[in-house]
Amino acid sequence: MFRWVSLLFQIYYEDKLIGHSQLEKGDPPMGVAHGEFLPNKAFDEVKKHFDHIEKDIWRLENLTLKTNNRISADRDFDVGILAYESLEDPFFLEVSAFAKVSEAYEALFLHHIKAYEEHYKD
Repeated sequence: MFRWVSLLFQIYYEDKLIGHSQLEKGDPPMGVAHGEFLPNKAFDEVKKHFDHIEKDIWRLENLTLKTNNRISADRDFDVGILAYESLEDPFFLEVSAFAKVSEAYEALFLHHIKAYEEHYKD
């Protein structure tokens, strides 16, 4: 058995910290980690940069992901936020990190890989 690791990732728009996420869910075969986005006060300033992509969905891309110890993973991941129902008062904010290379995913999300392997063993 393995121990779960709970990291708090920092999400940046340009050089501005706009919130955090644990990126608590993962899809290792696809190289994706995602989770609830917890905005801070600076998030309100970047709402104008969201694209309205569907009826009740807005998207913000080209974000930077940093770890607890401030290691930047922006070269290894494409990071974006989706807002559902309303941009001003969203029902849910989700952030996703798509790994560009499998080694990057393994380095930050080994716990997702282990959980996936445990679920599908035998």
